[in-house]
Amino acid sequence: MLSNITKVLLIILTVSSIGYVFLTHNHNSTVGFQSPEHDQAIPTSFQDFYHEFHTDSLFQLQHVTFPLPGLTSDSSGTLKHTYWTAESWVLHHRPQLSPNHYHHTFQVTPLRITEIIKTKSYDFSMLRTFTKDHDTYYLSYYKEMSPQEIK
Repeated sequence: MLSNITKVLLIILTVSSIGYVFLTHNHNSTVGFQSPEHDQAIPTSFQDFYHEFHTDSLFQLQHVTFPLPGLTSDSSGTLKHTYWTAESWVLHHRPQLSPNHYHHTFQVTPLRITEIIKTKSYDFSMLRTFTKDHDTYYLSYYKEMSPQEIK
């Protein structure tokens, strides 16, 4: 078992690296759009949306359903339900993830696409759910990078 101090340090290191990943942006990068959990391909409309969501701040704010439900963790790693507001929202940038350190997958259904990023070394994950409404998508749920299970 890991001591509480070790757990806190792991959380800080993981959250810091993910924070860096989301705050770092590379215009030439691509996310491998694949959906291993389902045989359904990720729609081109979502791929276009995903690109614009991460490159246009106004577009992003217009495509988040505030107050946005989700999960956050405190310094002890305990997950807590929360609602993000437009005023407290930190813009998300396209994830730049090394396949050596992260699993990055998409689960696709006709009206919802769930993006999951999991660390390979530790039991941490981030989840975002995008819900289709008419001809576009909206971020409708967000679990920030944190332990995978609710304590």
